[in-house]
Amino acid sequence: MAFGKDDKWIWTLNDSGMFSVSSLSQAIQKQMFVNNDALSPFIWNSWIPRKVNVCSWRLALNRLPTRVNLVRHGVSISSQSCLFCGMANESREHCFLSCPIIKIIWLKIWSWWRCPSLFNPSLSEILKVCMTFTWTIWNWRNKILHASSEAEAISIRHQDIFSTVQRMSLLWASHRASRNRFSWDKWIQNPGDLLVV
Repeated sequence: MAFGKDDKWIWTLNDSGMFSVSSLSQAIQKQMFVNNDALSPFIWNSWIPRKVNVCSWRLALNRLPTRVNLVRHGVSISSQSCLFCGMANESREHCFLSCPIIKIIWLKIWSWWRCPSLFNPSLSEILKVCMTFTWTIWNWRNKILHASSEAEAISIRHQDIFSTVQRMSLLWASHRASRNRFSWDKWIQNPGDLLVV
């Protein structure tokens, strides 16, 4: 160190030498996904609440406490069955993608977004664009799990969460964009047009 010169910090994660949140975020994502070839790097979505990003990130890493994951980690539970359909073990893929109850709601979402009738995305593709729905599924599942009685669980299980997905996605998107851009009618009729930057 030469005397008479001011010391200064240099940020080595980008070419400018200046700190930026995006360069830090990219470095963290690279490090976290370095050993995970199955999924592309998780992209944090600034249009939704942080808790939803965290839930989706945990889902991408298969770190949510699904019943299969709980058993794999040595937690004793009475059943591994799906809380929605009861027909298969509650794995990540089943709970968020292949459960017959969840498939019905996915079909409503694909229809709402005017996706082709044979549209069949993978879970990693869904995580890139459908964080609101995955968050709603997880909350719905937890309400069933923590119901105070079997009658309450059955009542919750028979709810149609599609309208909740529409409301929450509009709420989160409209809080991140100019207010006059979003209206309920436009969102219901053609949501894809409103999200084009």
